[in-house]
Amino acid sequence: MNCETLIIAISYSAEMMTPEPRYGFMYLKRTGSTNGYMVHCFTDSLYENMMSCIQAANAHPMDTVESDCRMKVAYFKVLNNNDIVRELHNSPSMNCRQAFDYRS
Repeated sequence: MNCETLIIAISYSAEMMTPEPRYGFMYLKRTGSTNGYMVHCFTDSLYENMMSCIQAANAHPMDTVESDCRMKVAYFKVLNNNDIVRELHNSPSMNCRQAFDYRS
């Protein structure tokens, strides 16, 4: 049974009005039988601390036919804005994500 990989992302920019980081989450869904993933969800709000972000991610409904496949934080990685872009667009890193796929 395949559950999605969860990445916790930090959003911080020197140009922001407040210097405190804000956290968001995204999860990746395996595309077919390949090792590829697609971003299935990116949070539409940012959280002031990582714990609130993880709790929101755990409560987030998943679009899955497997009713017993609940999202769990199996892995998280803190990213800045540039890292988020690299994580989403860097082909070699896509191959590494399989190692973090959560299986129940």
